[in-house]
Order: sequence, then C-alpha cells, then structure tokens
Amino acid sequence: MANRWTPKEAKSLFMGVGSFGWRWFQARSGSSCSHQSARSREAIRSKARRMGIGAMTRGTYSLQTATTMTGYSRTHLLRASAALNQKWKRMGPRGTFLISHEQIEDIVNWLRHDFWCKSKRLYNCVWCTTSTREHRSGGLCGPCFFNHRRMCRRLGLPPTVGAQLRLLVSLDCKTPSEAEWSEKAAQRLRRKVVLDISQLDWLAMLRSGAE
Repeated sequence: MANRWTPKEAKSLFMGVGSFGWRWFQARSGSSCSHQSARSREAIRSKARRMGIGAMTRGTYSLQTATTMTGYSRTHLLRASAALNQKWKRMGPRGTFLISHEQIEDIVNWLRHDFWCKSKRLYNCVWCTTSTREHRSGGLCGPCFFNHRRMCRRLGLPPTVGAQLRLLVSLDCKTPSEAEWSEKAAQRLRRKVVLDISQLDWLAMLRSGAE
C-alpha cells in the first residue's frame, strides 16, 4: 500500500510547484519525511493532480514559450538573463527551464533599452550574431568587418555601405523579383547596415549582368 502523504509533504509540493525541480520535491518527500524511499516522479505528479495543481511547471514558462511570447530569440533571452543575474530553475539537469512571469517582464524591459549597437538598434552582429565582441562598423563585429572587406575585394565590390548603395541604385532591374530584391537591399544599406553574404553575391552578379 502506498505511503500516505503527510501534511508537511503536501505543503512542500503545493508551495514548490513552478519553482523547483524533481530533486527538490523528492528530497522533501518519502525518505526525508516518513523514513521511506523517496517518492517517484509519477507519484509526485499523481499527488499534484489530486491536489488540483495540474502541471509541475505551473506559473512558469519554458525558454521556447518565452521566445514565442516576447518575439526575442533564445540568444537575446539568455544574454538578458545573464546581465540581470537571473537564476532559472529546471525540473532536472537537462529539463525545461522554469522562467517566471516576473523574470520575463524584467528581461523584456532590459532588452527594450539595451542594444549591442545603439545607433543601428541591433542586438548582435548581423553576420555571426555575436554580442560579446564590440561593434566595429556597418552592424559587424571586428572579425566580420574584415571578412566583409575581403569578400568585397574578391567580388570586385566597393567595401563601404554608401558606395554599395550608389552602385545598387545605378543598376537596372530586369524582372519584378530583381526589383523587389533591390529595394530590400537598398533599405538595408540606407540603415547603414552591410548586406549579408547572399546579398553581396547577388549584387556582384547583378553588376556583372549590366556590364
């Protein structure tokens, strides 16, 4: 016959759901409370359902859910969490993160005003996505800045944003898809943000076709 849950165990379960992982619950049930072996995860889940608690992650959000809710990427949320010195609980060593609503609010408020490159309102390098190295120019970190210069030299393109924009607007687009691409690239360059690698390749081909 299953061991009865003591009031102390039930209280620990009720108060801990959404805040602690499996080891915390098992340490406060079974062996530590009634000199019996620690209760299994299924036993703890079953008791939670009988108490009307529902999911063991009640009142918290996973990292994936947080990215969907906020619109920020996993990288952004992890960076903000580290900056705010937040401690996210997990159900197990590799289990789902338990992120509280208050923690998500703090993260969003921090990200709303924090930019890796404030002048361009960028959260990270537009090529490698790093946010740990300083911004150099055009939305690029130092290493990517020099990679961009080398690629432009290889493709025979001017290396600066302004020169690339002047080149782009001087070229005639022959198809609607080319015109659409050209406009998107021009919008990016007007923000003084460099083109990505595929866009640079496309610009070089477009220029070659016009020669």
